[in-house]
Amino acid sequence: MAFATEFLDELRRRITLSSLIARRVKLQRRGQEHTGLCPFHKEKTPSFTVSDAKGFYHCFGCGAHGDAIGFVIESEGLSFPEAVAKLAGEAGLELPRQDPAERARETRRDGLIEVLAAAAAWFQDRLRDEAGAAARDYLAGRGLSETTIESFALGYAPPERGALRQALEKHGFAPALMAEAGLIKLAEEGVDRGPRDYFFNRLIFPITDRRGRVIAFGGRALGESKAKYINSPESPLFHKGRVLYNHAAALRAVRGRGELIVVEGYMDVIALAQAGFRAAVAPLGTAVTEEQIAELWRMVPEPILCLDGDNAG
Repeated sequence: MAFATEFLDELRRRITLSSLIARRVKLQRRGQEHTGLCPFHKEKTPSFTVSDAKGFYHCFGCGAHGDAIGFVIESEGLSFPEAVAKLAGEAGLELPRQDPAERARETRRDGLIEVLAAAAAWFQDRLRDEAGAAARDYLAGRGLSETTIESFALGYAPPERGALRQALEKHGFAPALMAEAGLIKLAEEGVDRGPRDYFFNRLIFPITDRRGRVIAFGGRALGESKAKYINSPESPLFHKGRVLYNHAAALRAVRGRGELIVVEGYMDVIALAQAGFRAAVAPLGTAVTEEQIAELWRMVPEPILCLDGDNAG
């Protein structure tokens, strides 16, 4: 969403930059400015300055520079529109009205988020019930604790085709919405087959956006399958070349440690988290893309790549 310059200027005027940054950085007043330890790199001597009069922060150590919106983007991992919406809410400033087409797109995205959240809850319930015994045995064999399983909201897609669709239909979700979210496949023209669930007899890994909302799933086969791992198909919410597994949790964790590890896959991330290192992410079955590298650099100045020593790694 585009914002008018006048609106953004008014938003910046209403936000006291030092008060905003002081929530995350211990600041000391030095004349007309404030100083503190930079939140974007490790340092022992303060080189981070905040100027309310000029409306920007600057680090003389790592070069980080920006205004209130930029600080929220960098420190919380939000997109520009998300950061503006967050600050506008705090400042009591109403967001500009969207045009009808944009409102329709927002409504569409909200519907997808809702059905994906319902699917994630259903997968989790299936992991806990009798049908999920084999999946639980697999996780136990990998040494995962109940706390870790709950933390990553792992689930199970049973082998009965259509079970997820039927469950979601009972909650009022239409098959067309499920298909757009990548949860089911609709019948192909000229083929005598009804809608089919996309995942079946697989361990399920919810994939979230930077805000922690489920936007897709990864699935590991627990029986015979041509593909050991599959991801949801691309959708209006999910583009696998732009997404990192565990992104939201890693954003929170990296602020306390300043280090980020990039590993191969879901289980690598989960194993690191159980060992106490939550600041880990993984690409989604492909080589690390330029867009993912750009996102990694937004999180930390020097991400640590820990990939397999094969051609893909």
